[in-house]
Formats: sequence, C-alpha cells, structure tokens
Amino acid sequence: MDGGGWSGEGHQKPSAGLAGYTGMSVVEIKPTDSSENGKPVARRGHKAYGSQGDGRAAGEHGGRKMKKALIGLLAVALVAGMSSLVFAEGSGTGIVGSPHDFSSATWNQRSGELCRTCHVPHDHGRTLAVQTGIESSGLLWNHKLSDVVYTLYSSATLNGAIGQPTGTAKMCLGCHDGSVALEAMDSKAAGGHSTTTYIQTNDAGFQVPGTGMGGTSLQGTHPISVVYDSAADPGLKATTNSIGTSGTIASLLDGGKVQCSTCHDVHDSLGEAVGGTHLLRVSNTATPSGLCLACHIK
Repeated sequence: MDGGGWSGEGHQKPSAGLAGYTGMSVVEIKPTDSSENGKPVARRGHKAYGSQGDGRAAGEHGGRKMKKALIGLLAVALVAGMSSLVFAEGSGTGIVGSPHDFSSATWNQRSGELCRTCHVPHDHGRTLAVQTGIESSGLLWNHKLSDVVYTLYSSATLNGAIGQPTGTAKMCLGCHDGSVALEAMDSKAAGGHSTTTYIQTNDAGFQVPGTGMGGTSLQGTHPISVVYDSAADPGLKATTNSIGTSGTIASLLDGGKVQCSTCHDVHDSLGEAVGGTHLLRVSNTATPSGLCLACHIK
C-alpha cells in the first residue's frame, strides 16, 4: 500500500512551499555584444571601471567574480535542498528531529513544545466541540479536524467496505488535506483566533493530492478508513502477517480498518519507521515494493 504516491519514499514532489524538495535555478550565460570567446568584456570604445585599456582586464576579472558568485549560489541552493530532503524523511530514531517535530515551527503557538501540536494532557473542554467521535480515542487530540465530505476512492476490485474518513485518518487529514490551518490547535482548535498557515503553502509536498483549497477528492490516493477483509478479497494476506517490525496487520488496523497509521509510523519510532522514508513501516526500495507486498498478494 503505497499511499497513492504521496506517501512513498525516495522522491519529493515540487511545490510552491516547503515540500520536502528545494529546487535550484540554473543560470545560463550566453555571449553578447559585450563578450569575446565566451568571456564578458566591456564594449569596445568604453573603458571598464578601473581599467586603463579596452576593458579586457576588467571584463575578465568581472567574469571570474561572476563565476565565483554563481558557484556560491549553487552551493547554498544545494545545501538548502539537502536540508529539506533530510527534514522530509524520517530517521527511524524517534519524534525529535523527525518530520513531525514542529517544536521550532513559526506557526506553533506553543513554541518549543513538541507533542502539544497534536496532543494535550488536559483538554479543559476547549476542543471537545470540534472533536466529535475523537475524544473517546484516548489520544487526547489537540488539533482541529477537517469537516470536508470527500469523494472516496473506488475500484471494481475493492472488496472492503469504505466510508468517510474516521479515527486516526481523520486526525491526519486535519493537517494533510489543506482545509484546516496548521496552527488550529489548543484554543485555536475551537475557533475565535486567526489561523493563516496551511500545508499547501508551508509544506505542500505532504498535502494529500486532490484535497485542500476546495478540493475534496480522495480518489487519487490509497483508500483509507476501508475495512481490511482478507476473506472477501483473496488478494489480501491474512491479518496475522507482519508489517515490518511494527506488528501484525491486525494490530495496525484501526477498528478493523486500514488508516494512514497502518502504513506510516507518525512518531518515526525506533523499530517501527524505516529511516530515509516518509515514516514508512517497510521500505519500498530495500525490498521492491516491500510495504505494498506486506498486505497485497501479487
């Protein structure tokens, strides 16, 4: 189960914001009427600044400085790109420093706190109004949920019952569908405060395709909140089979349903998430399509 392309590994999606990928611009310098043999020079008849001749010395010096500047800019872009890639993928060593470590995020109204963006130790009645069906999960959820009614995945080969997202998938969509602001946590989860940071402008590569800014489709991603029914679907492995080192398929279902957390370990936990992936429980490259084949018989 590869999450419809948005939850795989080894590739990043380009986007307008921080998307787990930082591209770099390549500047092409073409000879013009102020160049000779590919080297920038001053136009003939005009002295270059600081030159006593026809401008060649100053032009060559300027060319070398331009090359150095370009090399410097490319180096900075490369480092920035590498930093984004590191942030975009987990290390498999725990939540600290993982893609879900928002302790230093500018939108985190609890700056310095790591767990509080998703969980709250004492709710005090501030968020229960927007957590219908979630407050009994035992997860002490602290983020506003999406109220989008989605167009669901459908397929002639889908045998398990599927409905609108529930349980932990509903929690994930509270950030990843782009309809709820990232800082809609704590008291802001219940409304009454300005919330302006959305995943599509902050970290767009991790927005579920087809959602956000009026989009409501889940048709392009692996089905979630779908009953895992290996009896009805002979193409599915028995729930006693394991998914990596995380446990059996049965233990990773939520109420018998496949959710985001069936394939992803959101805390990047040691022994659960595979380093260098988008928090996947099994690498899809170490063993070709290993995560998919943990459940699917192919």
